[in-house]
Amino acid sequence: MFVLFCFLTAAVIAAGIVLVIIFHDRKPIETVEYYPPENITPLQFSSYLYGEARLKDVPVIILQWANEGFVKLKKQDERNFFVKKIKDLPYERSYGERQYFNTLFSEGDIFSSAFMKSQLGQKRDNELNSAARTFIKESKPDIQLARGVKVSKIIFIISLIIAVLLPCIYTMVYLEKADGAYTFAMILIPFVIVEGVCILAWALVSTDAERNKSKLIILLVTTVIFRCGILIPMTIACFNGSTGGGVLCTIAVAWYFSGTYFLKNLFKKRTEEGRKFYGRVLGFKRFVETAETSRIELLVKDNPNYYNEILPYCWVAAGSQGLAKSFAFLESAAPEHSDGYDLRDIITSLYYSSFYIDE
Repeated sequence: MFVLFCFLTAAVIAAGIVLVIIFHDRKPIETVEYYPPENITPLQFSSYLYGEARLKDVPVIILQWANEGFVKLKKQDERNFFVKKIKDLPYERSYGERQYFNTLFSEGDIFSSAFMKSQLGQKRDNELNSAARTFIKESKPDIQLARGVKVSKIIFIISLIIAVLLPCIYTMVYLEKADGAYTFAMILIPFVIVEGVCILAWALVSTDAERNKSKLIILLVTTVIFRCGILIPMTIACFNGSTGGGVLCTIAVAWYFSGTYFLKNLFKKRTEEGRKFYGRVLGFKRFVETAETSRIELLVKDNPNYYNEILPYCWVAAGSQGLAKSFAFLESAAPEHSDGYDLRDIITSLYYSSFYIDE
């Protein structure tokens, strides 16, 4: 009997390992890119780069609007700025982008980042964040994950639960206490309830990781405590029944925790097209981070508007510090769509704007 349950537990764990091997993402080949991939928005670029678009990357679209002539930036002080609407976005733009644009200017043609930091600006801030999330949801690329990834991840999670239950069933059989559904339910139901609550809570909070980092940490600690509260007594009970059952349960629980908090996050296999595209995204990111001044000067010479065109993507790829470092020699340049703003000012102001980073 013990051999049979060892075989079943090993088979379930082996199946989980096979799923991880098949559906984890392989490292893409980075290509040399001086421009972001064509036909991709800054938010889609963020989604490719980080797995899902980050909330704090949404306002970089303002830089793109400015370059396209829809808005103009005006310096207010070192950490604040005005955004003046020049004209409406065309209807051809996506619903989420138009909603974010209209929310930004819902109370007039002038938006002030300083106003957002005031108590009166809190309601407007909430409206902007709501519009930003809508924009994020529609910006997820369709070619990112390979077929079967989501289903395989669900199967993997189920296999983790089965792996833990098998030693418990063996212990009940060994102690001759598995003579009815009631005994089985006394172990199964509490574990399934706790597991279901943990999975549901994790799914609800992690849908907006950028905004809920503190909540994610609290949830992580809480789920570990609750799961330990069920699994540790379970393991002790198995040891009390038999040494073999206890050892088998210990192995299963260790596999369960490694799968729940680490291995399940590896189910990120992309399609071939998605992997190649991701390689181009990473190639552009590396260029932004390691660009030589001579190379950038040549690109600017060929295209005087080069920096303004790639600025939103550079911000997503490198952030304020990396971007300022890579393009420091351009910091005194003043784009046509700015008033009293050099490029370093734009980066600094966006970074410190409260509506830009809301965590």
